[in-house]
Amino acid sequence: MHQNYHKYKAYGLHIESEVSIPEFETARFSKSDVSIILKRPERRPPRLRGLSGVRFEIAQQYSCLFWEDVGLFQIKNGNQITVSPFPGAYREIVRLPIASTCMALLLEQRGFLVIHGAALEINGAGIVLVGDKGYGKSTLTAYLLGSGGRLLSDDVTAISIDSNGAWIMPGFPSMKLWPDAINFLGRDADALKRIHPLVEKRAVPMTSNFATNPTRLRSLFFLGKADTIQLEQVDKTQGLLQLMDGLFFAYHIKKIDKKVSERRFRLCAEIMKEYPVWLLKRPPKLTLLPKSAQKIYTVI
Repeated sequence: MHQNYHKYKAYGLHIESEVSIPEFETARFSKSDVSIILKRPERRPPRLRGLSGVRFEIAQQYSCLFWEDVGLFQIKNGNQITVSPFPGAYREIVRLPIASTCMALLLEQRGFLVIHGAALEINGAGIVLVGDKGYGKSTLTAYLLGSGGRLLSDDVTAISIDSNGAWIMPGFPSMKLWPDAINFLGRDADALKRIHPLVEKRAVPMTSNFATNPTRLRSLFFLGKADTIQLEQVDKTQGLLQLMDGLFFAYHIKKIDKKVSERRFRLCAEIMKEYPVWLLKRPPKLTLLPKSAQKIYTVI
């Protein structure tokens, strides 16, 4: 790539990109691990005509994401993301999937277990928070950062498994939070940029409390809702099922290559053999964040 293209570091990878991704850390290097290439098709390829909504396919070394009126994103061999915006697509929308869905697919191609969750380091211990949309993963993570934790990732959590255990890779120092959570945590939401003009969520820089090195996994916490705060350990069988459900595209298993599914199961099983899994249920109230955090501190 041209020497003036953007150079970033995320998930331990050197990334050279034709697309600006301000959430990523800037970096200096001579050789890249990943290239993000921008192409502008004049019209949709024939095989995509007539499609609507969001479509995707996932195989071992090739995945693609189609987003109606936005573009086609192709991920290949764990080292290339090709972005093909459709005519008229808003630049900020085109950028959004690159740091999330596209990176998740690329990291999986490189052998990582990729969880749809947030991760942070507390006193040297790596913890992962997993839950459905709206369960407060990012909000609880942000609160824990304010009480001594350091961010590893928000939304896309990549875990490397080797003979020395499971390690959470540092993503990039930014989170996406709702204004009420930001204000509750003592920051001014109005001073922060929206992730998109039509979306209330803000991009929140976390440079000052970001963990820059891989951190060994200690525990996983699945989040649920209840009238009172409850914490209980999950048995291995149930934990395996919940972890599988917490992976990217878990609910679209029929669109995932069989070999990819088998590999996901194997990696999740390895995690379950070695690490405790907890279920944290709580009311969705910001004022109860301190008590929820205290429950986590009691078991790590």
